[in-house]
Amino acid sequence: MKKSILVASALLLGSMVTLAHAHAHYSTIDSMQFKITNSCMECDLSGAEIGPNHSNATLTGSNLSNAQGYKLNLSNSNSRHVNFSGAYLVESNFSQSDLTGSNFDGANVAFANFAGSRGTNLANAKFCNTIMPDGSTKNDNC
Repeated sequence: MKKSILVASALLLGSMVTLAHAHAHYSTIDSMQFKITNSCMECDLSGAEIGPNHSNATLTGSNLSNAQGYKLNLSNSNSRHVNFSGAYLVESNFSQSDLTGSNFDGANVAFANFAGSRGTNLANAKFCNTIMPDGSTKNDNC
């Protein structure tokens, strides 16, 4: 009986770890480059854990779909044409960033700050106490 419970627990844990990394397709080279230089143009960081402090970063043309960026600081960044779709960006800071052409479709941006950001298209993002580019607060998904 104990052995059955132990085996079932191990299988469940293995499934959870597999699911947690199901979207992790990022390039380790791109990830290292971004961590070291704070700049990574056209990089594949999809599913990567990003953070926390990358103010003044350059991510132009990069793929951060399904990335995990809890409390990520991308303030004053050049994040033009970045794919943030499906990313977890709760409590992240994008203030004063250039987000022209970026995609936040399905991204969780609850409690995030976009004050003063430019070119921001947050259509289909998930909001809760989110500070919008004009300084207003949006609570559509609380």
